[in-house]
Amino acid sequence: MKTNKKIENYDTFISYETTTGRSYAEHLKNALEKCGYFPFLADLSIGKGENWKKEINFALENCKYFIVVITFLALGSKEVIKECERAMELGKRILPCRRKKIKVTETKQLAKLQQIEFKDEYELANEVIYELKKIKDKEKKITIDNDPEEFLNRGNLFYNLGNLKKAIEFYEKSLESAKEIDNKAMEGACYYNLGVVYYEKGLYDEAIKEYGKAIRINPDYVLAHNNLGGTYFQKGLYDEAIKEYKEALGRKPNFAAEVHNNLGLAYGKKGLYDEAIEEYGKAIRINPDYYEAHTNFGLAYGKKGLYDKEIEEYKKAIKIKPDYSDAHNNLGLAYGKKGLYDEAIEEFKEGIRIKPDFGDAYYNLGVTYGKKGLWDEEIKEYKEAIRIKPDYALAHFGLGVTYLDLNRRGEALDEYNILKNLDKEKANKLFNLIYE
Repeated sequence: MKTNKKIENYDTFISYETTTGRSYAEHLKNALEKCGYFPFLADLSIGKGENWKKEINFALENCKYFIVVITFLALGSKEVIKECERAMELGKRILPCRRKKIKVTETKQLAKLQQIEFKDEYELANEVIYELKKIKDKEKKITIDNDPEEFLNRGNLFYNLGNLKKAIEFYEKSLESAKEIDNKAMEGACYYNLGVVYYEKGLYDEAIKEYGKAIRINPDYVLAHNNLGGTYFQKGLYDEAIKEYKEALGRKPNFAAEVHNNLGLAYGKKGLYDEAIEEYGKAIRINPDYYEAHTNFGLAYGKKGLYDKEIEEYKKAIKIKPDYSDAHNNLGLAYGKKGLYDEAIEEFKEGIRIKPDFGDAYYNLGVTYGKKGLWDEEIKEYKEAIRIKPDYALAHFGLGVTYLDLNRRGEALDEYNILKNLDKEKANKLFNLIYE
């Protein structure tokens, strides 16, 4: 018979989303208990018939350390977010722990100071226990109210939970505290994380300033060089992006494959396809399963008219990741360039099967049906693309041209009238076709 003994001195509170985080949380609780901690875990610490809300509040108020296990569903869990906010209101030490498989691109990767990442329950337990020991040693020298790492940690938590405004607030508090104690490493981390958040908000000029400040403090800050390159890329400043990617590569980063891929993209934007191909090749030699690099490799080959090689790279990407809808769409386009319309149709259909709201694949499928003279099917697919994206100018234009080819002039004019508000150039082109 299971009994529940209420602990009056919980020192750690583990917050998690039940469906995806429970096994991690339970293993962590067991590990912490073996190390002499008294962790609270709602599913195991609250007895049958007890008031859950009251018990959770009790544990939050009495704990010293708040650990949040960030799995995919935790990002949208109201309960987890509420517990996080309450823990910060109460001034608890925060340890956000993010599962590595939650996709975070390099432009979103936060400074690693107390940003625990884990691949399994064993790594989670080891990292948390190590961080708690570090915090205990640090607490002898600095209080929580003056600790820049704690503020950085809170900013990281809010970033992971999607509250960018609060993330900025805590990064700025961390920066202020770091300056007061002259902690340059922490200052650099704050500037870097501010750059990440500003990038996320589309404020590229602000992001560039923050990454620049981080690099001035630490010229060898590899992540900052890479992200600065990515921000320049978004602004269309490809020469500046190339310079920063090369700066990052010169410091031998542990994510060199991604930087080579990024550098290839920048070369591609400048029309330097041979250089782009070289960089994609380097990325793939480092990580043969890098399916995005295989896809970009294919695109570069396509720009050079090497369609067989293009097709080969898309097939490699699909072999690595069969549900990669973009690769199926690109493969369909490559088949189309070679006049292999039946093969192209199959790839577009597969892309749509994987991603039912894939407007571009519907449009490309419509174009391909048109090339086979299947007008009804062409019209149907254009309409599907427009249903998904009503302002899809290219699909409206294609639909208008097809109506015109079928002598359905009135319907072509309807598409022209829609295009006038979407794309004046395409509208004028369709108008000229109608009245030529």
